[in-house]
Amino acid sequence: SVRERDIRLFELGTVFRACAGPGTTPTERLALAGVLTGARRPLHWTDGGDAKLPDMDIWDLKRHFELAVSEAFPGARVRPGTREDLWQAVAGPDDRQVGRAARMQADAPRSAGALFGFEVEVDVAAQRAVHFAPLPAQPPIEQDLSLVLPSGVTAQQVETLLRQASGSLLERLIVLDEYRGDKVPEGTRGVTWRCVFRDPARTLRDGEVDDVIRRMLALLEGELGVRRRAG
Repeated sequence: SVRERDIRLFELGTVFRACAGPGTTPTERLALAGVLTGARRPLHWTDGGDAKLPDMDIWDLKRHFELAVSEAFPGARVRPGTREDLWQAVAGPDDRQVGRAARMQADAPRSAGALFGFEVEVDVAAQRAVHFAPLPAQPPIEQDLSLVLPSGVTAQQVETLLRQASGSLLERLIVLDEYRGDKVPEGTRGVTWRCVFRDPARTLRDGEVDDVIRRMLALLEGELGVRRRAG
C-alpha cells in the first residue's frame, strides 16, 4: 500500500525455547531477527532514472548477517550452514550455534524479489543504546526536478536549499542524472533530482507539493541563480 518493494525489516525481542524435559522450565533469550528483499542497493543517479537494479542474493544475505552478528554477538563467527541454513553463527570453544540465516518463503506477488531472513542471539553484555523509527504508513508523492546549475554551484549547495525550502515534507532526495551538452547554456550543467514527499500523519495533496516546489525554485534562483530546465 505504500509502494515499497525494497525492504529491510528487523525486530529485537525475547525468544522462548520449550522445556528440555519434565521438571525443567522454558529458556528465554534476547534475539535480533531481520528480513531482506528487493534491490541490492539504493538507486544512484549514474544508474539512470529508470534502471532496474539487481535483487539481493545469498551473498548479500551473508554480508547483512555478518554485520548483524558483529553487533549482536561480537564474539561469534559466521560459517556455511546446513541445507536449511545458508549461514550459521557459532561462538565459544564448542561452536555453539547462536544465529542462522536462510532463504524464506512468503505469500508475495510475482514482482517481489527473493526473501531472506536471519536471527542471531544477542550477547546482553555487549548491548548498546539504539534508537528506532517507525515505518511510514502514508503513501509518498514523487516529483522529478530538472535544474540548470551555473558554473561553480555544487549539488550539495542545491540540496541544502531544497531541504530548507521544503521543511519536514521532503523525505528523500535522489540525484537521477547529470547532463552537459548543447541543451543547456554553455558553462552550465543539468542535474535532475527525484524529490520524495511524505507527511507521516496524513496523505499529502498534489497542491501542497506544488506549493513546496514553487518555494524551492524561488529560493534556488534567488540564492544560487539555479533555474528549472526547460523541456
